[in-house]
Amino acid sequence: MTEPVINPPDNPTEQIALLIDEIARLAETDLGEKEFYQELLGRLTEIIPQQRSIAWRLLPSGWEVVAQAGSRIDEDSSSVELAQLDEMRVKGDTRFLLPDPNQNDLIAPVLLSSVTSGDECYAVLEIQFRETEPKFDHATIQQLCRVISDLAAAYHRQQMLRTLKREQAWWQALDQFSQSIHASLNRTEVCYTIANEGRRAVGCDRLTVFTRHRGTYRAAAISGLDSINRRANSVRRLEDLIKIVLPLGEPVEYPNESSSFPSHVEAAFVASIDESDARQIRVAPLVDRGDSDRKEKDWRPPIIIGGIVAEQFAGKLVDHERLTAIAQHATTALRNVNQHHGVFLLPLWSALGQLSWIVRARTLPKTLLVVMLLVSAIAALIGVPAEFELQAEGTLQPVEQRFVFAPENGVVDQLFVSHQSEVVEDEELLQLRSAQMNLQLEEVEGELETTIKKIAVIAAATADVSSGELTRARYNQMIAEREELVTWRDSLIKQREMLQKRFQALTLRSEINGQVITANLAELLAGRPVSRGQILMTVARLDGEWELDLLLPDKRIGHLDHARRTGSEDLNVEFILATEPETTRSGTIREYGDVTMLNESQTDYGLPIKVAFEEKTIAQLRPGARVIAKIQCGQRPLGYVWFHDVYEFLQTQWFRYF
Repeated sequence: MTEPVINPPDNPTEQIALLIDEIARLAETDLGEKEFYQELLGRLTEIIPQQRSIAWRLLPSGWEVVAQAGSRIDEDSSSVELAQLDEMRVKGDTRFLLPDPNQNDLIAPVLLSSVTSGDECYAVLEIQFRETEPKFDHATIQQLCRVISDLAAAYHRQQMLRTLKREQAWWQALDQFSQSIHASLNRTEVCYTIANEGRRAVGCDRLTVFTRHRGTYRAAAISGLDSINRRANSVRRLEDLIKIVLPLGEPVEYPNESSSFPSHVEAAFVASIDESDARQIRVAPLVDRGDSDRKEKDWRPPIIIGGIVAEQFAGKLVDHERLTAIAQHATTALRNVNQHHGVFLLPLWSALGQLSWIVRARTLPKTLLVVMLLVSAIAALIGVPAEFELQAEGTLQPVEQRFVFAPENGVVDQLFVSHQSEVVEDEELLQLRSAQMNLQLEEVEGELETTIKKIAVIAAATADVSSGELTRARYNQMIAEREELVTWRDSLIKQREMLQKRFQALTLRSEINGQVITANLAELLAGRPVSRGQILMTVARLDGEWELDLLLPDKRIGHLDHARRTGSEDLNVEFILATEPETTRSGTIREYGDVTMLNESQTDYGLPIKVAFEEKTIAQLRPGARVIAKIQCGQRPLGYVWFHDVYEFLQTQWFRYF
């Protein structure tokens, strides 16, 4: 029977010390259990010549191999029985199992070492030696394995400490998250708090909060963003995904090898991942299950009020339990927000609650004084009459004026007047030239000349019927042609007369005695083409009567009609000139328009109104001078005079939206 030995190197003591230092440093790292034991067994192989080494771990289902070095282990290759592992778990320490046909089936020595701390056994190390090894002191190997086991136990204690710290940090983060999301009842603030604080607590790269909106689900907040671009492809893909996944009512993770999805669900996940390049997407629904103390008769089915989506682009995957805990707290916060905003007339009750200080003893006298002032002001607005005036804008114009229109399309050939030229009735103002009319006249005259010649030829041919040169039929045919040509000749003569009259109309004349008030005539008209019906200039009689040409906005026409029905047709008007705003003048309406018309800027409609006034009150009358007028429409309550525009605006909005 042989005993295991260590092949001593040149300096085995230093090599063992170096091994212990390496394993000690390894125990302080954050490696996983499997990686740690794999590294530990690999280093033991360098010191202790062996066939294989195994690290065993006890699970509720039984002993399991954590790591191994050397030959691979299978069901038939383990050198020890499970009962021996159980014994090591209970007794601990380190011991050798030597081959003994009467007690075991070992074919080579085996060393078992328990990784124990206090009453807790974390693992059992098994080292199987070769059958033929030089002898070596058992105590040296056992002492080395005890040190290695103590270092492994230190690793487990360190891992437990790290786990406790992580759990403590997680619970602190969860507590902070819970306090943050319940600090407000504003829906937007709560959603953004869930997104930002939830991302920090879960440890994901991005967290998106979705809420129920008009029967569907919309993104309410995205971590790290102040606002949401709803037209962004990534947001739209997530909303499409949420609409499919949230009705399931269960947390969903993708990719997930343990479960398969229907084709439309997987397609939605793939579209979202392709758009965002996420490594993992986990969706947690926010399910409102109602109050736990709700009576059975008041039971209602759970309602999905929203959802959260955690995305991971790199690094560690999203923890399912943490996301579920975050979702539960977020559900409570959003349910409270929904209940708060569902209170009838909430803004009114909130405002009244904030004003409770006004009825306290110290402020009550001031409150009563303010109430009395408000009541007095309201009574004054309702009971005190005031002059109701309608504002309109317009221009100062002579009563007698004529617009000069272009009778035909053409070009201004000659201009006989200029700005401020004095003209008399029937005086020539300008001459138009129309190439098209010239062409038409030439065509008509040419056709007329040809027709007259044809008539003369037929008359000569039919003058002597007795000569016998024409048959009776030919004679009758020529007579018919002559009558047709005579009719056509008369028509051409009428056309020529009409064209000549149109030519005469190309010379534009003044219809009244007056003055040309259109400025820059040469720049506007000389050699310029004009269109039929175009206003070319204006002639006005400046030494005659003048009037105000006002345009009352159509939204005020109703007030004017009411004043005309209840008062007089000749309503008084006060106005100022834009050039003399310090002087207020008065006049009387003498003419109301029948239809509304567009204003000069072509942006609004109004009713034209003519106002008579005394010309002598204005030292210098200028056509087109801008005026601002107020039409006096009688007495109305002061509140209506001041706030009728607001009242009418509210009426319009009520009709538009309700």
